[in-house]
Amino acid sequence: MKGTVILSTDASGAAEAAARGRVVLVVDVIDFSTTMEAALDAGALVIFGAAPDAARPPVAVAPFNIGVMAGKA
Repeated sequence: MKGTVILSTDASGAAEAAARGRVVLVVDVIDFSTTMEAALDAGALVIFGAAPDAARPPVAVAPFNIGVMAGKA
């Protein structure tokens, strides 16, 4: 089986891929990865990520909803 990997550098690429029915994997390699690694090293079982309220990506974000989910975990 042969596949194709398409790389993008912002949420626009993720939105376009999702609109085409492709699998989307978002990796924030600067801010979130170090925090996530430290949390996992400290014993975290679940990690939630959300854009800040002031973010204006071209896709819908719901930081409040992520907070609610995290509070229930």
